[in-house]
Amino acid sequence: MGDKVTIANYTFGGCNSINNNLGEPPSLNTWINLQKANYLFRGCKNITKIPENYFNSNTNIKELSWAFSAMTNLTSVASSALSALSSLNYIKGMFADSNSLTNFWSTSATSISSVFHSDAISNFTDLSYLFYNCSKLTHKNSGDFLKALFTPKLIRADAIFYGNTQLTAIPDGILSNCEALKSIGGLFGKTGITALPNYLCHDGSKSKTLTNLTNATGLFEDCTKLTGIISKNFFAGLNNLKYLGLRHIGEYVKDGKGNIDASISTCYGDGYSILWTKGAFCNTKIEGFHKDFLK
Repeated sequence: MGDKVTIANYTFGGCNSINNNLGEPPSLNTWINLQKANYLFRGCKNITKIPENYFNSNTNIKELSWAFSAMTNLTSVASSALSALSSLNYIKGMFADSNSLTNFWSTSATSISSVFHSDAISNFTDLSYLFYNCSKLTHKNSGDFLKALFTPKLIRADAIFYGNTQLTAIPDGILSNCEALKSIGGLFGKTGITALPNYLCHDGSKSKTLTNLTNATGLFEDCTKLTGIISKNFFAGLNNLKYLGLRHIGEYVKDGKGNIDASISTCYGDGYSILWTKGAFCNTKIEGFHKDFLK
């Protein structure tokens, strides 16, 4: 049975006894028509791993936002666990606060499509909080993987790696392909990076512009190991960048019509909105900036 199930949001959320006696979630291989499984195992503290080919029978799944979040004993996700999901397009906060997660992409994988299906990657629009507070997540030799997540259709990239203290370097031009991107609030906040890339949003030629991106509040906030000088043209290509710090603190930012401005108000967890309370380089060891770092 199970072939009639299409929506399974929150189905096992907080079920701390689930572990299939192997530290794994129970099989969903009969749920062949499942499409939405947001918060599926959120907070399940006895699950320690997501095994190989876990969703191979569930290829219709489109949504897995927060599905494996707050699973504090989850340590590994097999590289093939999600790779069959070609229709997957919504994974916001998927692993947020799973702060024991160590292995997600392996050094033996040759591309990000070894983890996510290539069709899914090209359709992701909101990756906010994907690895939020995953402080043990290994990022060794992962530069190409990181860059491949930032595609032309991506709109929101808030706090994807916030709190990833094992992330120590960011590849040049990581955002250069993100033509639709609007917000990168807290994207690399509280990571372990020690130096800025040479450029962030262009390909080195300064020929690309990200005209939709307006918000970079908290971008590198609390990166306490980050040193150096913000280089000339660091933000080149961001012709409409408005926010490196906040206009308002402790309230929603609203547009001219009095509506919450979704481009800089950030939705977390169960749907409440917060704003980054710090500036883009707040609480770092940055020593200065070139006068043309915004050009």
